[in-house]
Amino acid sequence: MKNRTGSRKRVCLYLLLCFWTLTAGCTPQEKTLLLETKVREEPGETVESEDDFTVKKIYTYTYDASWMLDKTASIKGCGAHEVRVIAAGGQESGGLPEGRLVDYRYGFYDLAAQGEVPREDQTGRGMAEFWSLWPCDDSDEEPSAYYVEQLQLSPDAGRMLVYAGAQYSDERCVWLYDFETQKPWLLYQGTRDDWNNPRGAFSSGGQWVTFDVTGDKSKTHVLVYDCHRERAADKEDTEWVNLDGRSGVCVPDQTLLLSRDFNTNVWTAGIFDISGYPGIVSIIENKEFSPEVFECYNVSDINREGRVMSQYYLSGDLSGTGSYFRYKLDMEENLVYYLEDFRRLRSIDMSLGDAAEIGNFTDPVLDFLRLDSGDILALTTQEEMEKYILNMKYTVDSLHEAQDFWDIRSVDLYLYSEDGTGGQLLYKNLQHVINMEYDAGTRRILLETFEDIFQTSRKCIILEL
Repeated sequence: MKNRTGSRKRVCLYLLLCFWTLTAGCTPQEKTLLLETKVREEPGETVESEDDFTVKKIYTYTYDASWMLDKTASIKGCGAHEVRVIAAGGQESGGLPEGRLVDYRYGFYDLAAQGEVPREDQTGRGMAEFWSLWPCDDSDEEPSAYYVEQLQLSPDAGRMLVYAGAQYSDERCVWLYDFETQKPWLLYQGTRDDWNNPRGAFSSGGQWVTFDVTGDKSKTHVLVYDCHRERAADKEDTEWVNLDGRSGVCVPDQTLLLSRDFNTNVWTAGIFDISGYPGIVSIIENKEFSPEVFECYNVSDINREGRVMSQYYLSGDLSGTGSYFRYKLDMEENLVYYLEDFRRLRSIDMSLGDAAEIGNFTDPVLDFLRLDSGDILALTTQEEMEKYILNMKYTVDSLHEAQDFWDIRSVDLYLYSEDGTGGQLLYKNLQHVINMEYDAGTRRILLETFEDIFQTSRKCIILEL
């Protein structure tokens, strides 16, 4: 038995040696070495390129939201598969729009944390009026004497401006509401005279806010507040100043000068962050229809302190785009990029006044984002916009208003080089787009759309690159 086992071992060894000999004779040795080298280098070759805008995955998330909010979603500061949405409030929120942090892969969300101070205890200046705007579902109280006029969400969907009017008087109040702490902060209480269409604004980073970006109420300044600043728990201790004897405001953290008299028309305006301070940029039109861009910001550093202001005429024929003007501000280079007649991308240097034509797009562009690389994310349409340019008599402030007003059936998302060439189609046939956002950290594009005529059924489309 022992000899038979040894014989089997010798036969197996002989066959194995023959196999090695035949393999060595037929296949070059370096082929195996190359395979091993390739396997070792494979992890390094799978690193994503920042220039690669190939869409790897597409996710959607649907929810109900307030029709008063244009934008209700953001991916700023969220995790790799998260989106923050402001959904229509139910009983848990007492009727308030509620903040959700959604993992859109699984439809999971967390409601915002409960506020530090219960709503029934927040009875300081204007607080009772604010909470009565959002009655609990099981409340038997009389309807509020105030009603919501307008809502505006911050870029990161963390805060919201709430404009409310009195039912039986000329009174108006404006609050800043924080979704995380669930605490309102009264900014303005007074009348609505000479202030029929207030416009608020948040800086892109979400630190600064103003409830009157055009300065229509104060007449001389834009009042700016720091959203990150700690506030007194007792609202009655908040510092308060009179504007005109009939209206009062919470003392602003910063003020910015207006650039115009009230014979000029403001096309659009916004605020921005620069070195921890706020600034304002506005596009204004004078009597001769010569559009100008005005920039003003506060600075305080080793080399300079005070206000920096500049004002320059915009080049190109903008007579057709005044009612729907699209621009982006690059504060690192202090350049304003803007669209002329929906096709030509121009820029102006706000330090030197130098103007340039950057690119020309084949299809009309309704909205765009300029990336750090200089590339352009653009929402384009096949419609002939020239027929609309000739008949623009009304101001169209938002992307979805433009689509509705001009009956634009669909738009396409493209990535272009800065000069408007090399269009790469990322998503086709988008309908009723409200908002477009790009997050470089997680390499995602967010597109928010609405699904019904009341704009309450919302959808987030997330493109992962």
